[in-house]
Amino acid sequence: MRSPTSKVAFAIGLALAGSTSIAQQPAAESAVVLEEVTVTAQRREESLQKAAAAISVIDADLLARTGATETENLNKLVPGLAVGLGGPSSQIYLRGVGSYGTNAFADPAVQFTVDGIAYGRVTGMNGNFFDLERIEVLKGPQGTLYGRNATGGAINVIPAKPQLGEFAGGVGLEAGNYSLKRANGFLNLPAGETWAFRGAFQVVDRDGYQTDGTNDEDSKAFRLQALFAPNDNVSLLLYGSKVSLGGRGFGQIPYGVNGYFNNADPWTGPGIANPAALVAQATANRQPPTLFTNGVSYQRNAQDIDVTSFGATLTAGIGAAGDLTLVANQLETTNSSNSYGPGFRFQPDDDAKQLTLEARINGGNDRIEWVGGLFAYQEDQSFRFWVDQGFLFNQTGAQINKLDTTSQAAFGQLTFNLSDSLRLAAGARYTKEEKELAGQIWNRQGAPCAALGATPATIANIAAAIPWAATNEAGVAYPFPYCRDTTTGDREWTDTSWKVGVEYDLAERSLLYANVARGFKAGGFYAAGDRSIVGNDYEPEELVAFAVGSKNSLLGGRLRLNAEAFYWDYTDHQESYLAPTNPPVPAFGFITINVPESRIYGLDLELEALVTEADRISVRAQYLKAEYTDFIFNNSRPGEFQSGIAGSQPPSTTCGVTLLSLGLYRLNCNGKQMPRSPTVSIQADYQHTFKLAGGSQIVPGVSVQYSSSYFVAADYNPLQKQDAFTMVDADIAWVSADDRWTVAAFGKNLSNEDVWQNSFIHPAGLAFNALRPPRTYGARVSFKF
Repeated sequence: MRSPTSKVAFAIGLALAGSTSIAQQPAAESAVVLEEVTVTAQRREESLQKAAAAISVIDADLLARTGATETENLNKLVPGLAVGLGGPSSQIYLRGVGSYGTNAFADPAVQFTVDGIAYGRVTGMNGNFFDLERIEVLKGPQGTLYGRNATGGAINVIPAKPQLGEFAGGVGLEAGNYSLKRANGFLNLPAGETWAFRGAFQVVDRDGYQTDGTNDEDSKAFRLQALFAPNDNVSLLLYGSKVSLGGRGFGQIPYGVNGYFNNADPWTGPGIANPAALVAQATANRQPPTLFTNGVSYQRNAQDIDVTSFGATLTAGIGAAGDLTLVANQLETTNSSNSYGPGFRFQPDDDAKQLTLEARINGGNDRIEWVGGLFAYQEDQSFRFWVDQGFLFNQTGAQINKLDTTSQAAFGQLTFNLSDSLRLAAGARYTKEEKELAGQIWNRQGAPCAALGATPATIANIAAAIPWAATNEAGVAYPFPYCRDTTTGDREWTDTSWKVGVEYDLAERSLLYANVARGFKAGGFYAAGDRSIVGNDYEPEELVAFAVGSKNSLLGGRLRLNAEAFYWDYTDHQESYLAPTNPPVPAFGFITINVPESRIYGLDLELEALVTEADRISVRAQYLKAEYTDFIFNNSRPGEFQSGIAGSQPPSTTCGVTLLSLGLYRLNCNGKQMPRSPTVSIQADYQHTFKLAGGSQIVPGVSVQYSSSYFVAADYNPLQKQDAFTMVDADIAWVSADDRWTVAAFGKNLSNEDVWQNSFIHPAGLAFNALRPPRTYGARVSFKF
């Protein structure tokens, strides 16, 4: 089998050979050119090649070809983008910037939007990938036009819109291994000359990739839209959608010093590996398993998530001022799940309702272009969760009656046309954000509650607020004493983000640009009591990004070559990890801290070429150097206090370790590669079109993804380091002469590479790692009219 290096060399050589072939052929030989790509990433319609920003675009054809139905599927399509699951929620990293937190306290650092509406909850992302025009991935802080939670960039999901005067529709069916069944479709209905309606749906049912049935897919989604356009000057779009996610949900795999529980099949789930493997590991770590009664059972893993969105967008011309756009949306997310992803039971019950309002003006003339507006956001959350690590370790829970966020902003950006080829852009956004917290939290007692300023509680007291905490899954009530603490807070932050840039047209189809931009993400809260010595809140983070880029359409439009070099100065990055909350009391929590300084720099390259009328090649590559320059924090090895041997077990980490006190250590991770930030990532794709008699076509293709090694989490545990890997996908499609019928077969991850997308250190010392899908294959057929 080819080594990963030779596979990468093959992919790069394929692309270079294609570009060389193009260079050797005069453009006049063929009228075939790459299609023009239109984006709205900068809040106005413009050509991708005229947008002075790093934007990767995934069109509807590529989405259909790759069968993307979840955010995790985007890993193969955009270098520098790393998407993983953490329980029922997504973790999105872009060029090293992301958020590890996935519970209801956590806000993303890469903004996820559907039709311009930012999703506040990371549980609401999956299931939106159907009947789309395209997906835009913006790299770098979008503080001016996007505002909150766009420190690292944004992912814009753009649904197909109703079309006036057009009756059209389509349906698709797909089947594959793991009992995959997928159906989707759309219908566009005109009503007179001024109304059009569009409905779309998708249903996916697939067995779990893991042997315990987890990492399955059971999703149902629909979207309804109505467009009213009485003239060219006014349009009103009304819409509603719902996504429901069920099934067994998220799962992770135990991984220890000897590898997987079953190295012959890495996807052997913990329903087989646990509890025996965990008990053995705990005993090896000198944890006395005398109180271990039943451990945790993996037979009730389930998720029940609903995301409902409805709203309206009104666009109207207002004369010389340009176009006025008014946006109103209400988004509701409910999440009632029971997950064992981290190796123990995590059961949340979340409710979130957000209201988004925006007024925006776009306009311009020969001298200046402008976009500006006002933004308001209100999110109200209430939730409960119970974390049950069995008799051997710990239980924690929370009842949060209020976690409310209010955000207002005013923003504007101007582009000055200094000449026919030179432009200057400048923008700013002022944001005011407030968060309020009120609730209570419980931990198993490790010291008298009075010493912690907390009050004693029993499992019966906790069950009055969290009914599913009453017993473990063997029906046994925990006999331990607990401590109850309030958790409250009221914080407010203000910020001014900005952007300054210059654009220069080197030639008619060659753009050179340079930008400096600042992004901001507000602070927040995490699950800790008011009397926790680590506190219960964290501060905002900010990122200042410098970029120089070039966009080029060459050889008569048959070659597109875009590149961007970037340097990011990252301050107070919000990092989450499992940490002691009341040393030397044996209580742990999932906290968030601010990392004072980080540095990120690198180079993005995107090449797309029509080698011939029949041959198409694309290469997307990124070199990334993302490192913590000031990251010193305190931690313990989970379970250290039960060992009874003070200072005997420092955390398992590749960072420098210094003993501070009983069971408490200082870790120095300065200079470490930031999580999910491979130094080199490459994606290469090749397609050839065979034209058949009668006009139909056969189109085979192959895709290669390569990534160098990286750590999956900031613990820097050796068990969390992903080695370099190469993934290969292939597909072949038959397309009818009238372009109505498509029949395709596909295979993904053909060499069955086990690649980690998330990791969590279990108190027993094992890493529980979430794997990307194994080898999958299947066929799809679609018809449109």
